[in-house]
Amino acid sequence: MALIKILVVIAAFGSALVQYALKLTIEREARYLRDTGKRQDDRRLDLPEVSLRPAPSLNLLWGSTAGLPSSLRTNVGFYRIITAVMLASGVAALVLFSHR
Repeated sequence: MALIKILVVIAAFGSALVQYALKLTIEREARYLRDTGKRQDDRRLDLPEVSLRPAPSLNLLWGSTAGLPSSLRTNVGFYRIITAVMLASGVAALVLFSHR
């Protein structure tokens, strides 16, 4: 049982790190696409902390990926999968550590 608890905690922390790295990758790629003018008309690529114009930002969890470049769609898909793994391992950790 102790080994299972350790593995669940490692999975939770590992998926959180991967999720953060994917978020940084997605933001960097969106900034690159916007700055190079390849997708200058796509307002979803505006990051809230960088953009000066009022526009919707790229919603990584619930937003539509239609019309995004394939590399961004793939990274957003991985981000959603890793987020699900992180949430599931967090819930599993809560359940395991609440029962002795």
